[in-house]
Amino acid sequence: MGLIGVGDLHPGGRAATQLLLKQLESCGSGRILELGAGLGLTTASLLERGWRVTPVEPSPILRRILAERLPVDRIFVSMDELDVAAESFDAVIGEGVLYSLDLPDVLPKLRRLIRPGGLLALTDIALVEGVDAELVASVHRRTKAVFGFPMVPHDVLTWKRWNDLLGSTGFSPVFAQRVPLTDRPIDDRKGRLSRALAMAMRPWLALPYLKFLVHGRREWMPAGSIEGWAATFRRNADAI
Repeated sequence: MGLIGVGDLHPGGRAATQLLLKQLESCGSGRILELGAGLGLTTASLLERGWRVTPVEPSPILRRILAERLPVDRIFVSMDELDVAAESFDAVIGEGVLYSLDLPDVLPKLRRLIRPGGLLALTDIALVEGVDAELVASVHRRTKAVFGFPMVPHDVLTWKRWNDLLGSTGFSPVFAQRVPLTDRPIDDRKGRLSRALAMAMRPWLALPYLKFLVHGRREWMPAGSIEGWAATFRRNADAI
């Protein structure tokens, strides 16, 4: 998807990103950690607004594309590579990333990196109450094997669970809004043309892209069992 120029593959798409950028205005502009920077679409918007962006992107293909597109000093492969002091960032942003991580392990690390009063901005997925836990674990496992990343968390991560985990880690809710799970234009002629050109230059991309389309249209989970959310949380000053 990176090689054919498709980005914003997170709940709410570009519209959700704009919601988060609006929320981040309360921080002014400072230093921000971007988790899962991808092609750098959000990175570019942050740079335009005066933020100093530290991107994290595990994919070597996406890191190369991002480095070629934008003037960033360094792109980290993972959070474990970050060699920064505590409270180094005014904000952290993650779009469609955190749900697939071990939140009880990751959230305290993010809290340590954000200054008191700083923001954690996210657009992500949540499961509804009552979803079968065995089905969730199975879909997590199978979609990770098919796509290279899971389409659902490993456990039943509801929006209430999101808030409970963040609250117990030392974050307070600031803003939250339901967003669509996808936000792709109905008549995306420009996108179709750019994808066709990319695949004409790299014919081998046609097969994995077709696989993505076929599997992406499968009903992996029951209808209505997954929600999309855009939200910001403030890092509390008090010790937890």
